[in-house]
Amino acid sequence: MAYTIRKIQNKTGIVYRAIIRDRLGKQIKSKTFQRKTDAKAWSIPIAADHDAIAAYGSKGARMTFAGLVDEYIDQWQCKDIANQQQRSFYWVSLFGEYRIDEIDAE
Repeated sequence: MAYTIRKIQNKTGIVYRAIIRDRLGKQIKSKTFQRKTDAKAWSIPIAADHDAIAAYGSKGARMTFAGLVDEYIDQWQCKDIANQQQRSFYWVSLFGEYRIDEIDAE
């Protein structure tokens, strides 16, 4: 796993883009920072964490919680679908717009 820091000149000044790549060189995550040290601090732990790289490269990293619930309900095959939908809608009201990789125990 590798990361790259690119210096970018834009209209407001210089910014630094941190890019995380998988082992095949495919860009899987990037973020822009005002300081190079912030870009490095963000990149190093992610690049070192193979599980995070796998997660960011997966469909789930780009999927919202609401999208996940939609897939879940579509595949639900038990009898109490109405009850399950009601529970699911509650959680979607709390986390619906968040991407899966943004949700943690806290």
